[in-house]
Amino acid sequence: MSSRQRGVLHFIAGFVGITVFYFEVIAAQVTGSSSSSRPGALRTDDISSSPTRTISSYDSNASSEDETAAYIARGYASTMNENEQRLTIIRDSLLTESVCDGEPMVILKSSTVPANGACLAAQSRYNLSCSCLSGFTNTTVWDFCIRAPDAEPTSPFPTTISDGNVVRVDSLMMLEVPPDLLTFKIHGDSSNLVPVNLEKATADDDNLAIVRSQGVSSLTNVDLFNLDLAEVPIASGFVPTTLTSLSMRRCNLSSLGQPFLESFTALESLNLAANRISSIYSNLPGSIEAINAMTEINLANNSFTEFPAHLLQFPNLQKLDLSGNSITNLTVTSDDLAVISQLSVFQIDIHANGSDCDNGEWQEVHNTKLCVVNSVSASTPEVVAGSAKDNATNWTIFVLVAAFGGCFVGFLLFFLATRFVQYQQERQHEADSSSPVAEDVQTSRAGDSTAIQAAPAQDNPDERRSQEQKILEKVALGSLRPTFYNDCPPGVLALASSCLEGRPENRPSASEVVLTIKELMREMQFDSKPRLEPEPDEIVTDGFLSSA
Repeated sequence: MSSRQRGVLHFIAGFVGITVFYFEVIAAQVTGSSSSSRPGALRTDDISSSPTRTISSYDSNASSEDETAAYIARGYASTMNENEQRLTIIRDSLLTESVCDGEPMVILKSSTVPANGACLAAQSRYNLSCSCLSGFTNTTVWDFCIRAPDAEPTSPFPTTISDGNVVRVDSLMMLEVPPDLLTFKIHGDSSNLVPVNLEKATADDDNLAIVRSQGVSSLTNVDLFNLDLAEVPIASGFVPTTLTSLSMRRCNLSSLGQPFLESFTALESLNLAANRISSIYSNLPGSIEAINAMTEINLANNSFTEFPAHLLQFPNLQKLDLSGNSITNLTVTSDDLAVISQLSVFQIDIHANGSDCDNGEWQEVHNTKLCVVNSVSASTPEVVAGSAKDNATNWTIFVLVAAFGGCFVGFLLFFLATRFVQYQQERQHEADSSSPVAEDVQTSRAGDSTAIQAAPAQDNPDERRSQEQKILEKVALGSLRPTFYNDCPPGVLALASSCLEGRPENRPSASEVVLTIKELMREMQFDSKPRLEPEPDEIVTDGFLSSA
């Protein structure tokens, strides 16, 4: 914008300011009052003790820029208490110039401390002093160390605060950070929590914000520590939604609302250690991006009494810290155990008066014993056969994956494909209860004349179990690989392709396989469309089982 356009805007703003001021004076004269009592108007006793200038000596011929600055100064003065020190920013705008070159500053309102002249001239008339913070230019990290002020402010009030010094403030007003800033930190410098009051920049603001960005934000990391935010309403907009890391340690928080948690779409790390939180994430975020982004949650030293098993539903979670909580019931399901075993970090305290495990089995993971229900011993894997609608069989396979990891996913896929064929035939031959539920398919290893029946006869449970155990062992060793009919669900084929990758690091984890299989089985259960048995020429590969 040209200087001419800027000057026009200054003139318009100044004219409006003078007009408003003129009518205020006329109204005061008509009522015969020496001070204004109307809401939002500045009281004369707020400025009459100013050592520099009073309203009676206000120069009505001041420039339009001074008028606009005075309007902003009145806004600060009317919302600040006596001797209050506020951390804020006054950036260059169309209507007024910036203070401290648009960098962070502390502004003081005091009738006993002379204005230090570091603010704009119009602001100094309202008992306001400014102290500019150094070290915040040409950097992608803003780091504030704050402490509550002394009872009486320093006189004279300093015009600058050196980089690294503790900043004494009572309140914060929406720090508008540059668009290229990446990290924003505020740490309380005290053995006790540092009290912080947040003020809205304008009355039109819907929610309080501790930090906002100009335009499109690049901010990814916000770190708040040792601040008393118990009375601060934290909602969507409190911090930018672009964050990938949010840390609010030791901030006296008892809860965080679901709308606030769901406002993030790329949050990877959430650190809420040393608060008073007893529950979090009543529901997982609604977007797939947000669910997949989360990798690390730290809830150490909070007020949890129940194990928050729902947090294990974040599919890419790698670290979960629950240490320092009073969780006495360490009972988890076999699904939970599968996910916990895949975490790189899992911390939780064991209490002497913890629960028993009458309905489950104690299993150790990450040096922690958990009571696991619906589990099968890892030393004696068992495959239980039954009807295609037997959920217990499916859960047994899920537990095998949980216990043994990716080495058994091949057999898992084989079993699912077998069950799918059984399901097709049962639907087609429901009237004939004595007919086999799966066709007998033979496969032989090279150089081995012993045939293994892929779907064993069901009239001899011991023989069936023995044969399934042999299949399990061969698939685990890689000597047998499952193949599928081409009408098999696309989800199964996709999962098979990823699980049978040659490089182990490219295969999905056990927990990912479990979640995918559960969804596939759920879809199969509610699929009521009749299916025809596939013809031999519709088989995708040469055999139902093939040598590796």
